[in-house]
Amino acid sequence: MRKAIFQTVLTTIAMFSISIASAQPNINAYGKYDFVPGDTVLFEDHVQDEQSDEIPSKWKIISGRTEVRDKDGEKAIVMIDGWNVQIAPRLKYTKILPERFTIEFDAMTTGTDAAGSGWPLEIVWNGGTGSMTNNLRIAPNGHTALDQQQGEFPTPEDIGEGKWYHVAIAVNETTMKVYLNNVRVLNAQIENGRANSFTFNTVGIATDGLNQRYFKNVRLAAGGVDPYKQITTDGKFVARGIKFDYNKATLKPESMGEINRIMVIMKSHPELKFEIGGHTDNDGDAVYNLKLSQQRADAVKAELLKQGIDASRLTTKGYGVTKPLADNATTEGKANNRRVELTIIK
Repeated sequence: MRKAIFQTVLTTIAMFSISIASAQPNINAYGKYDFVPGDTVLFEDHVQDEQSDEIPSKWKIISGRTEVRDKDGEKAIVMIDGWNVQIAPRLKYTKILPERFTIEFDAMTTGTDAAGSGWPLEIVWNGGTGSMTNNLRIAPNGHTALDQQQGEFPTPEDIGEGKWYHVAIAVNETTMKVYLNNVRVLNAQIENGRANSFTFNTVGIATDGLNQRYFKNVRLAAGGVDPYKQITTDGKFVARGIKFDYNKATLKPESMGEINRIMVIMKSHPELKFEIGGHTDNDGDAVYNLKLSQQRADAVKAELLKQGIDASRLTTKGYGVTKPLADNATTEGKANNRRVELTIIK
């Protein structure tokens, strides 16, 4: 009897583990992903340090009701009153956004009514001029548009009801590209214009507790330096696009954009050898952070080896908190300190 019960428990755990794994994006599906985030983090909110059922401290609520809730074992921001909810990041500087910037976040829509609707999430470009007066619209089914410029979208299975998906937006002087998970869904032309900041706006989702929108891991970053130029000039490159699960050494699938870019450099320049350095902020125990940074550097090396880079060209070292780039007293400083850095080995 005990043996049968034990076997049932093991089977249940195995089935649960399989279901969780199948719900997570497959890093192999990102083999042709080309999005790379900006070099300098201007705003970041991974939400995990917030208190549940409280207003998110890093956001200004313009209208409606927004709170932090527990969702799938992590904290997330939820827009509760969906008919007209607007929230804006509390940016340290209110100056105009740079000509080149990126925005990333994870999103989920719950409730079949909401997920199957055309009610969009709108990203409003505050103080926008020219083309940046047009809101970017992302519907729950993935359809995207900037003014009259329409985009393609993944099948509902990719970003369907109750599923987390990753949104990545890259803006430069002439174009705006939008990615949902590993698919580029919009490549819109920007004739002219800049913006001061941005606001999340959602309309049309009912307030019955089922049809809601969730967000987490929001990051705004500026710039976009050519890595080879930086390597040849400075002897090192901060691979800002390589990201990990919170407090883990598991590569996020969207890291493949940066890893693919590194692979192109290494294959085009076979003489280059790199130390992969892992760095953390100062949250938590220093000994633990040192170990975590080493594990993260090793994870990057393992992925590059899997992609065909020779092991003799790569070494790894975890630095933990010992080499900060910015002040750990601010959220943005910590975000800039959490990084993978490639340094030329001579």
